[in-house]
Amino acid sequence: MANEIYNLAHGGLSDMVSARAATNILNKALKSEGYSKTSLNHAQVKEVLQGYVFEELRNILPSRGVKRQIKNILQNIADELPEPVVQNEVKQPVINLEQAAEPQKLVPVSQAVVAVADKPTSYVNEVKVAFDVPDEPAQEPEDTDFDSLFAYDQPEEIELEAEESLEANSVAKKYDDISDDLFEAVSNQTAIVDEEELEDLPEAKPKAKIAKKNPIHRKQIKESVDFSSIKIADLENLVQNFSLIEEARAIAIVSTSGKLIDSRGKGFDLDKLASLSNMALMLLKKSGKIRSYHLSVDSSQLFLFPVDKHFVVVIGSQEINFGEVISIFANFEEAV
Repeated sequence: MANEIYNLAHGGLSDMVSARAATNILNKALKSEGYSKTSLNHAQVKEVLQGYVFEELRNILPSRGVKRQIKNILQNIADELPEPVVQNEVKQPVINLEQAAEPQKLVPVSQAVVAVADKPTSYVNEVKVAFDVPDEPAQEPEDTDFDSLFAYDQPEEIELEAEESLEANSVAKKYDDISDDLFEAVSNQTAIVDEEELEDLPEAKPKAKIAKKNPIHRKQIKESVDFSSIKIADLENLVQNFSLIEEARAIAIVSTSGKLIDSRGKGFDLDKLASLSNMALMLLKKSGKIRSYHLSVDSSQLFLFPVDKHFVVVIGSQEINFGEVISIFANFEEAV
């Protein structure tokens, strides 16, 4: 049985795509990483969502939106199920009550030396020495003229600094002259190579081509799909799948001439919409091949999917799941 972390991740992905697609992608991601949905933890779900799941969803959804939604899912998991904090145990110092209670005695210097030599090393720090103060006061040291110690001749230092600066400039100039001569010598030098030596050299091997992992990109899918064998029955099945979306209001199949072939839903002038959609696609195709077109207004969202000599129109409310619509059409392309 799945744990709470898995359920929260699955619920967040279901808001981006359908619940069935979220289950399929999440289970494949866990299987590829060797994780179980019954013991999924915070670190594992973060690795799965930012890795396998992100690479799969970016093929059908804008990558920037996918990053933002995955970040929101991880934040929701952290808020609902905070990761447990492991506290380190602090060891209390052990106090020897017997040593603490033992009174400390002051002994003369002569006896302290013998006591330190006789006692074990562990007790050496316990000995305190009492010094005998002599009767005669100590003699004060003679006054020292500190000004004479730090006295120096200012002009000599200035002169020394000037000489060092002059010497440094001369060394730098000499180095520049040498560098310029060396550069000119190397630049004017002509390499002379014996042809026999060239024949003995082994030929350079061509670099091996390294296979790179290249995930499927939306442009690659767009260029590889061939709709020439599509039939009206296939388009009707696509319309049926679109009609299962709860927020879908109308779906229609329109020919490139602007004729309405089939439709589902009500509340819209589909004949007029078909003509306007066909005109919009004709203008968009002038800039290149169009795989899909999306338009969002205040109350509705419009999707156009060109398929060979026809195109499919999907109209939904503002709450329609963008990822679910794109996912249904992507599955249709894969089945072609």
